[in-house]
Amino acid sequence: MSVFGKGVIDKGALGTFEGRYVYEHLDARADWSTVSVLSPQNRIARENSVFALDHRLSFTSELSLHTSGAYTLGRTLPEETLDANDVLFVIHRDHTNHAWAAGTELTWARDKASLLAGFDFLQDTDSGDTIYQVTTADEGTQGTGDRVLRDVGQHFTTRNFAGYAQALLPILEGLSAMAGARTDINDKFGTTLSLRGGAVYQPIESLHVKLLYGDSFVPASPSALYAAPVRAEGGIVGNPDLKAQRGRTVEGAVSYKYLNKASFQASVYGMWVNDMVEFVERSSQNQATNLTNIFCYGVEAQANVRLTPFFLMLDASTQKVSLDTPRYEQFWYQIAYGDGAKGGSALPNYPSWIGHLSGGVTLRDYFVESTVSLGVYGPRKSSIDNIRAAGKSYLLDTYETLGVNVRSVGLHLVGDAETSLSLHGTNLLNQSYAHGGALGVDIPALGRSLFLKVSQEL
Repeated sequence: MSVFGKGVIDKGALGTFEGRYVYEHLDARADWSTVSVLSPQNRIARENSVFALDHRLSFTSELSLHTSGAYTLGRTLPEETLDANDVLFVIHRDHTNHAWAAGTELTWARDKASLLAGFDFLQDTDSGDTIYQVTTADEGTQGTGDRVLRDVGQHFTTRNFAGYAQALLPILEGLSAMAGARTDINDKFGTTLSLRGGAVYQPIESLHVKLLYGDSFVPASPSALYAAPVRAEGGIVGNPDLKAQRGRTVEGAVSYKYLNKASFQASVYGMWVNDMVEFVERSSQNQATNLTNIFCYGVEAQANVRLTPFFLMLDASTQKVSLDTPRYEQFWYQIAYGDGAKGGSALPNYPSWIGHLSGGVTLRDYFVESTVSLGVYGPRKSSIDNIRAAGKSYLLDTYETLGVNVRSVGLHLVGDAETSLSLHGTNLLNQSYAHGGALGVDIPALGRSLFLKVSQEL
């Protein structure tokens, strides 16, 4: 059993409170967590809670049943004040979403063969946005604080039933194949079949070659379907006619392991998303729509070396993007992705390449592990919001980061319960760089920082 809690209350500013409780017994687990955001008056403005159950039952060494369930509650309460872009009033929004999820899966495994079959169910109930307009005239003026109902939220419930099965079977010496299928029955988007398949070839013990394929079904979110605008202009409005997004992924990978001292793996991938949902300008509002199709492809590589007590890790990746012509002509789309746009069709806020190098030492006799890490991030576009504000696409600079982490290993100060101590330092070189932000302002990176964490299991 373990208990974790964290809280911050800050007068005159948004504070947060986080809590978590986990109970484990044999093969069962219960997990409850909550996050609350407080208003300037220190009353709950937003909260999100999750209660989850998980149980695994083994009938034999080869046959097992895994069952899980979760209840999620998210609320935006009238205590949260939203800017209406008007000096005469602000907006209060009342919005509740809760979801039930449950599933069970039967698995059989023997040697290199396995079979599994299962089903899951999701019910998502959303109140929609109930919008109140609150007068903000000077204090003491007649009508100050009056709240008028402007929009009543559109209440709706969606249900998704799914059944799936998968088999992994040896075909020839060193060659195995995997095939799977899933059927989703959604009361809004109908019935969808998703397939997956793959093959693994192992010519020698230390070498693996993999080829994978999968497709997926992603229904539109409640906000994309039914969001209500809080502003007369420039707000967000949902679209109940949205189609579900469909995705396909193809990946090839090779991995090599030398004893327990070194390993290397590299992969190439391609990912297609059809009917990608974006918010586009319609009249004076931004409405969710199935704007375009997208294709991403990239390469990733990672190497690890461990010569006890020392270890070293190096990884690098790069990605390219291709976009279809949008179904609706949008000025912001042309300046962000059109001919001559800096960065071309690259996605916003995602570096064109990334590299990491880290190394350290583990001293278990002294209950400590120390790691130093260096990260290098290539140029990337700013956010779409800031590109629109600037009237042109622009790139944020390449930057480097240096960090250090010192943590306890195998430390038990209270009986057999684990004690965890860590000191984490980021941006130790105090580099100046930015991430794409909003309202024409890119977000400056946090300067040189140190974080201390202490936790104790009970």
